Amino acid sequence: MDRLECAQGSFQLHRRPEARDPSLRAWDAADHLLLDHLAEQPPNGSVLIVNDSFGALACGLADHSPTWWSDSRVASLAAEANMADNGLDPAQLTWVLDLDPAGGDPNGGDPNSGDLNGRGTVFDHVVMRVPRSHGLLEDQLHRLAPHVGPDTQLVATSMTRHLHTAALELFEGLLGPTRTSLARRKARLVHVEPDGRSVGPSPWPITQHVAGDRESGRPSAELTHHAGVFSADRIDQGAALFLDHLQPTRSGGIMVDLGCGNGVLGISASLCDPDLDLILVDESSRAVSSAVAGVAANVADHSVKVVQADALEEPDLLGVEPGQVDIVLCNPPFHTANARGDDTAWKMFTGAKEMLRPGGELVVVANRHLAHHASLSRVFGSSTNLAADPKYVVLSASKRAPR
Repeated sequence: MDRLECAQGSFQLHRRPEARDPSLRAWDAADHLLLDHLAEQPPNGSVLIVNDSFGALACGLADHSPTWWSDSRVASLAAEANMADNGLDPAQLTWVLDLDPAGGDPNGGDPNSGDLNGRGTVFDHVVMRVPRSHGLLEDQLHRLAPHVGPDTQLVATSMTRHLHTAALELFEGLLGPTRTSLARRKARLVHVEPDGRSVGPSPWPITQHVAGDRESGRPSAELTHHAGVFSADRIDQGAALFLDHLQPTRSGGIMVDLGCGNGVLGISASLCDPDLDLILVDESSRAVSSAVAGVAANVADHSVKVVQADALEEPDLLGVEPGQVDIVLCNPPFHTANARGDDTAWKMFTGAKEMLRPGGELVVVANRHLAHHASLSRVFGSSTNLAADPKYVVLSASKRAPR
């Protein structure tokens, strides 16, 4: 944990998952710059917080009873925990994990989740962390447009190295005149003046066809990508390597696609083994929406559950007990909140071991340079290389039966 000292107070904050690298903090100079700006020009009226990674903005602005919007289950749990740790009541905030105008509840029935679309809400103030994904920013601004007006004060923030001209052009093109502040500690503010312009529908989601392979017997699949979901424009090379070595089986059992994204791994495996009980898990509501659409298009007659959860740390949402899962598929991310590291992968690996039955298998697809074989050997005792190309590797680790 580390302490954020700002005009709004002193807050002890922690990352989720906890970072093993002590240099990684739960806030950065962009958060600090934005909070300093808001101390000089305090919000007056309704406030919307967008893309708060770990709750620095939630803690700093809690007195304004803001609405908090992020599609990340991990971010919401971190923000709630950090508020509670600092003596703040998370109930002061309205928590919004999904702004999908199509409705539905991919948040596992979370009573604190909501949908601003259709409420007619126009916020007086919007404070925003600019996402690194161009597509995610594009879609968020389309969704945000009906909720800002000429009197809305909109200020966003980013570390300078992540703030590109294309992002500024999106703000300017979709909301209104945009300018940036001078840099301070390698962070900048983005000031936007919404002018109430009419914005057309978002170009997201998009669809993608994954070709089958006649030689291996792997069927084709039709996938859906919501904005910000990994590898939206094509199937990523690691997943392609996995699919090239996917063999049809008739084993049945319970399979979990952990960090499922659009669901390509789990859906493809389920098409090869219709007797599987498949659980698709991701912490992103947009990934969950993508996977739900992929299941409906490909394996709707199979036993499939799609869940938004923080890895395997919420087994009550998954509907299975530790020790019941036969196989876990995982394409772990190598960054969390703009910081590279293996903390999330480590949490996935240890969680998989807990959920697997004795003899159950974890199959991991990853960049070779991440050296996940070493982590798997630490967690499981050993790992096996199933496939590799110059950039990616498919690894397997089995849970040993107790002696």
